[in-house]
Amino acid sequence: MSWIIFLFLIVLCTAKFDGSGFGIDMELDESVKTPITIDTINSLLRQFAYKSFNVTFQLEIMRALEAVNRGRLELTVWSHDYWKIPELSANKLWKYQDLIKFRLNSRSQLEFLPEMIFKNALYFKEHRTPLLNTILELNNHGNIALHSLYTLDIPCTKIIPTKSKCIKYELCGIEITENPYHSNVDAVCELHYGSLIHDSTKMHLNWASSNVHELNLPCSIEFMPRCVITKIRLSKKEITFLDDKYDELVACFVLSFSTKDSVII
Repeated sequence: MSWIIFLFLIVLCTAKFDGSGFGIDMELDESVKTPITIDTINSLLRQFAYKSFNVTFQLEIMRALEAVNRGRLELTVWSHDYWKIPELSANKLWKYQDLIKFRLNSRSQLEFLPEMIFKNALYFKEHRTPLLNTILELNNHGNIALHSLYTLDIPCTKIIPTKSKCIKYELCGIEITENPYHSNVDAVCELHYGSLIHDSTKMHLNWASSNVHELNLPCSIEFMPRCVITKIRLSKKEITFLDDKYDELVACFVLSFSTKDSVII
């Protein structure tokens, strides 16, 4: 009988101190059973919703289609917002993974965003944070990124050649030179991005250092595009709204038309 008890104790001790990681596997299995959700992230970050943010914004143009005769330019863009919450890096959330990525939908509610909008979008279509075609990323250094796909219309100003010999002026920070025959610019379109919730004491907004490239981007659907975006000028200004000051990012698009018959009149 004593030998049976002795063998049982040996088996028990071996199972307990095997070092095979059985206990760790069980803990990992438990983490799989309770996946991280948007509710988990909201609960974690809700306490930081009203702190001061340093937000970097990047714009990636996927498609452009001019309708300048109707005073607008249609853009399909990826917007990328980046900010950091250093306190997030100490959370036990990162015990098993270094990066969390969510694809959001219309039912997703984010309660911790430094909410921003395209402020001059026509028809008021984008005056909210979009939750379709949106990806949220968080990593173990406290970096947060929100990638959103938009389609929106922005206002444009047509440049009409005058009868004067030469006129020079600025429009959206772009120098316009006109003469009786042609202007160096056919149209200028403006995009304004910022917040009406977080003023400049709560959110500092800046363009990313690597942003939209000033390439000859087509803005018409012809095989040989007649409309080309020849320049994109990025700037930042401070505006006042209801006695508070807000950072606002401005992108000015210079449009040129390649054939004489398509010069705007």
